[in-house]
Amino acid sequence: MVIQLIKTSRMKTLRSILIAMVMLVSANTIYAQGMQETLQNSTPEERAEAQTEVMKEKLELQDNQYNQVHEINLKYANKVEQLKSSSSSRRDKFNKIKSLQDEKDKEMKGALSEEQFSTYEDEKRDIMQEVKKRLSEGS
Repeated sequence: MVIQLIKTSRMKTLRSILIAMVMLVSANTIYAQGMQETLQNSTPEERAEAQTEVMKEKLELQDNQYNQVHEINLKYANKVEQLKSSSSSRRDKFNKIKSLQDEKDKEMKGALSEEQFSTYEDEKRDIMQEVKKRLSEGS
């Protein structure tokens, strides 16, 4: 009988933990979707600020790095904004954005430590995988 009570108690605890985890993941997904919508309707300055804030947290940027990273993010947010309003074909825009991302990565590599840049690359890879997954689900 005592063993059954312990098992029941453990199951309730595990169930509570599982529910909490599902709620946390759901909240993060809702936040990310809200953030995506906000960023789509934002200025380059707002996008650069949001990107830099996320990077500050994820990469543990120092104050001097924060300013450097913000300048890089703003520079490329402005370039992408100009590209978005250009009359280039979608393919040309895609290729130009890829080229801009490569340039931005080189600048980021100079602003970040090796460990931070590695984390930056990992985060970028994770985001791309998520985007590909969402695109394939939508097709």
